[in-house]
Amino acid sequence: MPLHVFIYSCNVISSFILDYAMTLTKLGTSFVAIGSLLIPSLYAADLPGPKPIPATRPEAKAALERLKSREPRLPLPAPTDEERAEAQGREFGLVNNGRMRNLYLPADLRSRTTSRQKDPAMTLDYGFTVELFWIASRGNNCHYCLGHQETKLLTAGIEEPRIAALDADWSRFTAAERAAYALTRKLTLRPDQITDVDIAAVEKHYKPLQVLELVMLVARYNATNRWTDSLGIPQEGHRKFLTETPAEFQNAKSIVALAQPQLGQ
Repeated sequence: MPLHVFIYSCNVISSFILDYAMTLTKLGTSFVAIGSLLIPSLYAADLPGPKPIPATRPEAKAALERLKSREPRLPLPAPTDEERAEAQGREFGLVNNGRMRNLYLPADLRSRTTSRQKDPAMTLDYGFTVELFWIASRGNNCHYCLGHQETKLLTAGIEEPRIAALDADWSRFTAAERAAYALTRKLTLRPDQITDVDIAAVEKHYKPLQVLELVMLVARYNATNRWTDSLGIPQEGHRKFLTETPAEFQNAKSIVALAQPQLGQ
């Protein structure tokens, strides 16, 4: 099997992971509720159309801030005192997508059954992989995931000028980084067009296992974007997004996001 076909298959398969898990459980009405999240076009009569795609960094920050008041697709009660107390000991505080899992998934799917410790065979830098998640989220226009990656990037020591450049000017990055960014964006927006040429571009800079790690991570990020955005999860109120944008990026157009929400672009 050609490598690009394998990579495309990984990306497609990942998008069905949650759907497949649901088919293995007998959820009754919960199954119907979760299924509605995975087919948003059938349940979006209340929405006028796709949400706008922010063109610039300041517009993106404003969109992330507005998401705090979004009405979720399924009820999300206010956090209990117990949840608030538990969140105080966590690095990122309350996380609404985790709360949604606890509310609507069966017990055996709520908790993670695998360790979150990094596999020793995975050698890509953490901050770099968060940048890839950021690119996937920006490309998919998943504001919830994008907000989380903003927080994680800052926590990892990646400051605003680099994040702004990640959105609008890749010339500031190394050839290896640019190759990975380009593959991430193409895997996100046009996986059907991936060829051996795209893979060869990253193989110049990364070991075979690192290329595989990159592809599988981006596939996972895309799967996460799809179910999270379909839920309509509101952003957590304690996150800060309305920070100052460097003057040179105030009006710079994103090179990651789609210019228009049209299929095939």
